[in-house]
Amino acid sequence: MITGPAVMRDDKLVGFLNNREGFGYNIIRKQVKRAVITFPCDKDNNYGSVTIDSPKVKLDTKIKNNKPFTSIKIDIASSLTSYNCKLDLSKNKNITKVENMVAKETESIIKDVIYATQKVYKTDVLGFGEKIYQNHYKDWEKIEKNWDEIFPTVKYEIKVNARINSIGSVINPAPKGGEKNDY
Repeated sequence: MITGPAVMRDDKLVGFLNNREGFGYNIIRKQVKRAVITFPCDKDNNYGSVTIDSPKVKLDTKIKNNKPFTSIKIDIASSLTSYNCKLDLSKNKNITKVENMVAKETESIIKDVIYATQKVYKTDVLGFGEKIYQNHYKDWEKIEKNWDEIFPTVKYEIKVNARINSIGSVINPAPKGGEKNDY
């Protein structure tokens, strides 16, 4: 069963990303205009979700100790669309906690796609080599022939800044079944 984008190496199909990895791929490649991120918000299997609009992504590469290094910075502006956890969202400190949850989930999504491309498929569909070529051409000339062997070992860092600009009418968690709200 095909679940996500195809992964190609040397014009040959090597596999498919799953939906989560495909979403991470689309974030890194700046192809997300509007999407929903669902995140765990407590240890009781409750979730919240945000709608994100055109996340800003900056992919930088450096050569550290003669080895490529990639920095991925993602800035997300979002609206909270659903929330089924026990934090009172009328308090700013709790909004900050939810923003951190969104950032952590986004980072996890990005790590998943990097793992799939580096360790499972061993092919650079994310554009790390392209950035080295663009910004460090002399270094690229030295590593280009071995890029297929180097890419799976490239170290990286991910920094996600998530902001919730709107919580709509989602302030308090939904009541448990059968309980009444005090209106």
